[in-house]
Amino acid sequence: MNGNPYELPAPTIVADLCAQRAWDDEVDDDTRLRLEFAADTIRHLMARTVVLAQQLERSEEHTSELQSHSDLVCRLLLEKK
Repeated sequence: MNGNPYELPAPTIVADLCAQRAWDDEVDDDTRLRLEFAADTIRHLMARTVVLAQQLERSEEHTSELQSHSDLVCRLLLEKK
């Protein structure tokens, strides 16, 4: 965090803090389970976000390739006329 009071911590930091806090001595079992669940959920969502970002990137590359091919076909057809 760069001193901005509205900046949120990175999800990995939040997940780690939840996991650490879950094992504090004064935390009851119910709270411990909730903190562990929160940490696992954050980590799962982060992993899913990475997968979706990679899929989007590949999709954009494929779309770009298709556009390039269609542009080439259009240019070739126009040249034949």
